[in-house]
Amino acid sequence: MEQGSVVPFLLLLLNVFFLRALVFYKKMFIIVLDDVPGTGKAINRLWIPGKEEPMTGIYDYIDVLAKGADASYLRNETLAQNIANVDTVNYSRQDVDFEGALQRALLKNSYISLDDKIKELDLSDLNVEAYTEHSQFSYRLDGNDVDIDTENVELAKNQLVYRGITSSITQELTRLQSVCK
Repeated sequence: MEQGSVVPFLLLLLNVFFLRALVFYKKMFIIVLDDVPGTGKAINRLWIPGKEEPMTGIYDYIDVLAKGADASYLRNETLAQNIANVDTVNYSRQDVDFEGALQRALLKNSYISLDDKIKELDLSDLNVEAYTEHSQFSYRLDGNDVDIDTENVELAKNQLVYRGITSSITQELTRLQSVCK
């Protein structure tokens, strides 16, 4: 298993063993997985007996956060690769832009509230890859455009972002767990 897929795998395990399709007798609600007709997507629904329609979207933010964690992990690897190639002739730095992908995906929806935008978000729009920056500027004679100081600062910044994302995932799962009690 790749290390970048650890967070989604852990979420899947948590999903399967603790949350999905469980009946909680004291609170009387059920979490079910439903297919959305015609979309090929599956969504989680919270159903409270006595209500006619299940509530949707209980994992929407967690799914987006998991995509962010994967992208942050990929960016960490990419920045480390840049640092490793600091002395490679004609090497062009690489980067990952999850924030841009998220912004473009959110702007596709015309909804006003962030909750509605996240609910309608297509998670495949958040799949990002490393790209090579072909800058016209290299202050070095060997054609390498990697600045070690900039890379180290970006690496430290990315590690803080990753910690923030994993902390947010933990908080979301804690909220779901408190509802289950």
